[in-house]
Amino acid sequence: MMVAGALANGSGWEDYVSLNPGESGLFWKSTYYQLAIGSDGKEYMVCSGIFKTE
Repeated sequence: MMVAGALANGSGWEDYVSLNPGESGLFWKSTYYQLAIGSDGKEYMVCSGIFKTE
């Protein structure tokens, strides 16, 4: 979903369920993604996410 969103819109947010390496179980995570052009001229997707506490 993030790759499709980056290619279609350039950037956005995605909420999903993921494993948290610091705890056991599944947790909601929110990730911001953005399409970027590298110095080599290729397209890259840069992401940063955070686990939601509530």
